[in-house]
Amino acid sequence: MKLQKLLFIVLILVVLIGLVPLFSSSFYLSHDGQAHVARFAAYYKSFLDGQFPLRWAGDLNYRYGSPVFIFFYPLPGIIAIFLHLLGASFENTYKFIVGFSFILSFISFYIWTKEHFRKEVAIAGSIIYGLVPYHILNMYVRGGIGEILAVAILPLCFYFIDKIIKEKAFKHSVFGGIVFAFLILSHNSVSFLFAFILLAYGILNLKEKKDLLNIFYFFTLGISLAAFFWIPALLYGKYINASLLTGDIYKIHFASIWKLIYSPWGFGPNVNEQGGLSPQVSIPLFVLSLASFFLIIKLSYNRKNIIFWLFVFALGIFLSNSISSFIWQKSSFLKLFQFPWRMMVLSSFASSVLATYVINSLLKKKIFFLLIIVFIIVPSFFLIQTRQIPQKSDSFYLNYRYTTYYFGEATSIWTAGDFGEFPKAPLEIFSGGKFKQITRKSNLHIFETKTKKDSGVVDNTVYFPGWHVKIDGKEVPIQFQDPNYRGLITFNVPKGNHIVEVKFRETKLNLVSDFISLGSLIFVIIYLLFMKKNSVNNRKIHKKQKKVN
Repeated sequence: MKLQKLLFIVLILVVLIGLVPLFSSSFYLSHDGQAHVARFAAYYKSFLDGQFPLRWAGDLNYRYGSPVFIFFYPLPGIIAIFLHLLGASFENTYKFIVGFSFILSFISFYIWTKEHFRKEVAIAGSIIYGLVPYHILNMYVRGGIGEILAVAILPLCFYFIDKIIKEKAFKHSVFGGIVFAFLILSHNSVSFLFAFILLAYGILNLKEKKDLLNIFYFFTLGISLAAFFWIPALLYGKYINASLLTGDIYKIHFASIWKLIYSPWGFGPNVNEQGGLSPQVSIPLFVLSLASFFLIIKLSYNRKNIIFWLFVFALGIFLSNSISSFIWQKSSFLKLFQFPWRMMVLSSFASSVLATYVINSLLKKKIFFLLIIVFIIVPSFFLIQTRQIPQKSDSFYLNYRYTTYYFGEATSIWTAGDFGEFPKAPLEIFSGGKFKQITRKSNLHIFETKTKKDSGVVDNTVYFPGWHVKIDGKEVPIQFQDPNYRGLITFNVPKGNHIVEVKFRETKLNLVSDFISLGSLIFVIIYLLFMKKNSVNNRKIHKKQKKVN
């Protein structure tokens, strides 16, 4: 009991120290942090314009707009909208999500591991997981907000897989499906990668055939709830320049085996350059992972799970190193991860699990138990460092002109590339004439045009499926491949005075995706109401039985 209390105090201190950089009045520099904050502002504006689900960022890309919302994980942005509505600045919203995810990672790992170990071991394991260098890298160097949130949610998915197998109750498939949907909405590639790990873990621990059916429900519900996001992201990918990102960029981002175990902490974008980022698993965690080999011999139980996590650990290191380049070369799926060292998310997760197994075996030898915790905590504190920069106002982000991505990965294939200056006017009439702007929202532009003859017109907005043009209420075709206005919304307007409406609507594909998600959400609500009603009835029956007795 004393050990449990001591570890709980250590846990609280670790969390507080890890959050220290977030309490600064200034902001901190990271690879993607500022772009994410700008995307939050774009989310907020689009939400106020009546978009939901969010599809189009109207003011990004020098006000030519961008379909970035379709392809990038929406959960951090949705959270940011509500936090900003409550009064938080966009930068503080970002900090809050980072801090919340950091805290959640400890809690979720504890919730999962206490199903397998004593509470003090689960607390120790949660400390290890929360302080994994790869997590700190995402928080304070990369600024990978989606990945930070995803790794915080991930242990809860494993928790519900375990509950499905142990208790056979359908409710765990429902709650697990909700959590899995959150994982998908947190980060595309991490959720896709760990879907295979979750499935393999579930199959490995199956006890009855019924368990497999409940695991199937878990995945089906999660995938269905998140359908509004992943279906358009997947099927509209052919209309963006994702190949620019998923080409050969991976070739220069393999890390040596030693760098994956330990490398000096840096802030640069290239793992192979001096001062570059460090995707290390850390020497203590590497040693503990290797030590778990001995548990395979020593223990008569849990062998298959230890072997499984050793495989996942080795897989992450293998895929992060150039020895796996022949696989990367042939796999379009792997190229979506951009940088091979991102596979260390596998090794980081697996090493935390393996370390927890080792610590559990040393529980009776408290001095070794505590020394291991110390040797993991102390080095991690030296990684919690940031480069502080002055705060920027909300207006800076609300008027952000860039795209919030760096490699053109969400740029329409019909344009010549992303734009570098604002358009001269929101609308241009080729043969001369006048226009008056009536409404300008991210998803709706209404103009009054006045021309002396039939004329071509360009709305200086990037075309993407979902845009429609109506003249005096009648839809007209969009010609988005005009060589002089590549990828922009061009159309013909007859002479005279007319009301032109340029509107972004849900496509048929989007609507199908939305209805799948909506139907799944309705099912969840009905199920929860049914559960509540049953719970109330059971309590009434229990009270009556007590009175009779």
